[in-house]
Amino acid sequence: MTTIVQASKKLEHKQRLAQLYDKIPKVRCPDGCTKCCGPQQVTHTEAEAMGMGSDRTCTRWDDGYNCEFRTNLGCSIYKDRPLICRLYGAGKYYTPMGCRIREKTGMPDNGIDEAKQREITFEYFVIMVEQGVDTVDGETLFALYEHDHKNGFITDEEFKDLHSNDPGILIKLAAWRKKEKEKKK
Repeated sequence: MTTIVQASKKLEHKQRLAQLYDKIPKVRCPDGCTKCCGPQQVTHTEAEAMGMGSDRTCTRWDDGYNCEFRTNLGCSIYKDRPLICRLYGAGKYYTPMGCRIREKTGMPDNGIDEAKQREITFEYFVIMVEQGVDTVDGETLFALYEHDHKNGFITDEEFKDLHSNDPGILIKLAAWRKKEKEKKK
C-alpha cells in the first residue's frame, strides 16, 4: 500500500524529471535512426512511464546490445524515452560522431554545452540515487559500453573518464567481455 509520503515523493520525482526534460533542447531523431539505442539505466518513474513497471531500472538488450524499445522504424516509446536518451543529439557531449542530427544541425556548435549536459546528468543521478537505483550496475554499464564501443561512440579512455568512480572498471570490463565470448562459444 502506497503511503501519502511515498505518493508525494513519487510526484516530486516526476516533477523534477519534467523540469530536467525542459532544460534539454527539443531534438527529433530522424525517422528510422536507432544508432544510439543501447541499454540504459532509468529512474523508477521513467520505467513506469515506459511500461516496464516501476521495479525495473534498466532497459533490456539483445545480442547486439540494442535497446528493447528499438524497432526498424525508430524508438517505440519515443515520447516517453528516458532522460539520457533525450540528451543524445541535444549537444556535443552526448552526440556521437556519425549522428545524423549532428550532420543536420551543424553540431557541435548547436545545442547545449558539455557543462550543462553534465549538470543535467548529475541532477538525474541524484533522482536515481533517491529512488534506490544502482547507478553503477555492472552488467548494464558493460552492455552500454559494448553498444557504444561497437558503434564508435566511445574509446576505452573516454569510458574510463566517464566512469572514474571505479578505478578497476576496465579490468572488470575485460573479464566481462571474456565471459560473454565464452558464452557464445
